[in-house]
Amino acid sequence: MKKPSILEDDRINISFKDSPSLFKFDQQFPIYNWLYPFDERGKKLADPFSAFISIEPRSRLRALYFHVPFCDTICTFCPFTRGQYDSQSELDRFVQALLREIEIKHQYPAISSAPIDTIYFGGGTPSVLSVDHFYQLGEALHRFFDLSRLKEFTMECEVKSVTPEKLKVWKEIGVTRISFGVQTFNPLYRQLFNLTATIEQIRQVAEWSNELFAETNIDMIVGIAGQSLDDLLDDIEQANSLNMTTVDYYTLNNIVAQTQMHRAFTTQGLKPLSANTKLSYRMFLNEYLRAQGYVPNNGYSFTRNRAPVGSPRMVIQRDPVLLYQDATYGFTDDYVDCYGPGAVGTMGSHIIYNIENRNQYAVRLLDDKRQAWFTAHSDLDVANKGIIYFPYRGFLDKSRVEWDNVHPETRATLDKAVACGLAVDQGDSYTLTDAGWLFAVNLMYLLMPPADQIVLSKLIKRSEALADRTPDDVILISPRRTITTAQTVA
Repeated sequence: MKKPSILEDDRINISFKDSPSLFKFDQQFPIYNWLYPFDERGKKLADPFSAFISIEPRSRLRALYFHVPFCDTICTFCPFTRGQYDSQSELDRFVQALLREIEIKHQYPAISSAPIDTIYFGGGTPSVLSVDHFYQLGEALHRFFDLSRLKEFTMECEVKSVTPEKLKVWKEIGVTRISFGVQTFNPLYRQLFNLTATIEQIRQVAEWSNELFAETNIDMIVGIAGQSLDDLLDDIEQANSLNMTTVDYYTLNNIVAQTQMHRAFTTQGLKPLSANTKLSYRMFLNEYLRAQGYVPNNGYSFTRNRAPVGSPRMVIQRDPVLLYQDATYGFTDDYVDCYGPGAVGTMGSHIIYNIENRNQYAVRLLDDKRQAWFTAHSDLDVANKGIIYFPYRGFLDKSRVEWDNVHPETRATLDKAVACGLAVDQGDSYTLTDAGWLFAVNLMYLLMPPADQIVLSKLIKRSEALADRTPDDVILISPRRTITTAQTVA
């Protein structure tokens, strides 16, 4: 998709409501996560390799992200860079290109000198790679990177391609956390999403993973067109029965899903849920999972409650913290170094985009050594980053913010969030309230400087204009009048 340019103030207008009710906004922002900062706000480097020379090597958290863009089948809700593969040789060539990317970037001290805190293999479907591929990648990781500080290593997988042998080799190369998508147990929605794994395969891989790994996760979707509360409750109960340490509940991003999904819903007569219904499902999810022993861990993830019995209610429990997410949705000095087609890295005031075409990615790394396989942007204004992602993390340490460089509107929005009861100023930090957690996405959008809001708004409006897409209902309705005591008595 062509990236929009900043031409005029074309922001999506979301307003705070001065209301004592839970509804603190007049509408819901139509997407639920995005990467910040935006390259449009920086300078594209003529020589992208110069980024690796100018990047400051010191960082608080250092993450490696590896994108494996291959899948056995294509899920219709997925917006990420992925596709089916033709042969084992195509996977072999991809792994060789990935190893070559590691080797080339290792020549730059900014990449090779910093210890690694967290590694994440995502996709696509990393588990389609072979045992031998993982041995090769594991050897390269230990040879080229300082893993003395490594605390977390996540492997995403799809249950159809998981075997006991792969789980064991992942353990051998240092993986500490397994994550796989379930999305829903509902037979109709599984068909419409093109989810071809069986429930028996899901349960088997969950059992294997829990036997070998202390940290396990599944992804679930909430807010699907036509989804009833009974549907949601059944999904929650079946997800809980897998006994994972964390469960991610993503609100369905209709706006970025494939048109195939929209057409399938239309054929079945399924209409997108209202913004109020989706909000009520998040409220139900929060309270129901708390009663089941889970608490929010960030904007969409739930973790087992580690607090002693009788402890005060926490809006977000940050123990354990998912380090990769903390690096991605963190501060200026939290770095994500990226590998593979379509991967995105953010390091200080630089952002790196690897090309999405996987064939060109391999050609440029293995055949045509003169061409860069990525673009790089510098001089990004990242002073606001830690504040913008505060609603996702639920906690903001004031000492980590360069307040003199924060945009005035970002500061004003943060003050308004406190005044409206969405956040609490604790003196040396800010914490999120339950209402703030419900409206975290709205807060993230409004905390961005106006120019960044324009970039995201135009991207959304272009997506909405594509054919065969049913737009989300975004209007939030609050009580129209307050019933007084006298009216009640009467």
